Amino acid sequence: MSSGRALLTQIVSNTGLPEDSLHRELGTLVEGAGLDSNVVTLDDLRRVLAEYAQEVLLSAKQAYEEETMKAASGE
Repeated sequence: MSSGRALLTQIVSNTGLPEDSLHRELGTLVEGAGLDSNVVTLDDLRRVLAEYAQEVLLSAKQAYEEETMKAASGE
């Protein structure tokens, strides 16, 4: 079984996104969830990323609704 760091490195590499920033961001998310990035599992990472995606989507929805209300009120 892969170590947590090896798993994160593999995931980051497979995305094709800028590796340095993505590795930092994933590390921050994992540690923010109270997990150790040295021993994080794929299931842990799935949960952390699902929560992150939900937060991003809710934030985008809220911003959209605020903009829609401003436009409707003529601001």
